[in-house]
Amino acid sequence: RVSYLLKAVVYIGGYHFSTCFVTAAMVWKYDGRQNNGTPICLDQYQPSDLCNIQTLDGRVPSHFIYVLTASAVSIS
Repeated sequence: RVSYLLKAVVYIGGYHFSTCFVTAAMVWKYDGRQNNGTPICLDQYQPSDLCNIQTLDGRVPSHFIYVLTASAVSIS
């Protein structure tokens, strides 16, 4: 069985992109045009946060980045 976790969403619009990414406990927003290019912590991570990924600052998702979970990897 293979399991993946959504870790980041890339948004595009207005000739520009931004991203929202998830660490172990926090949700972050990155936009090189804001906050001197430093990611902004949006909130503590809750699985329900991923339901709110349809737009970010008026931009729409263009890429979804997933990672293979450690529990999904078996070494024989």
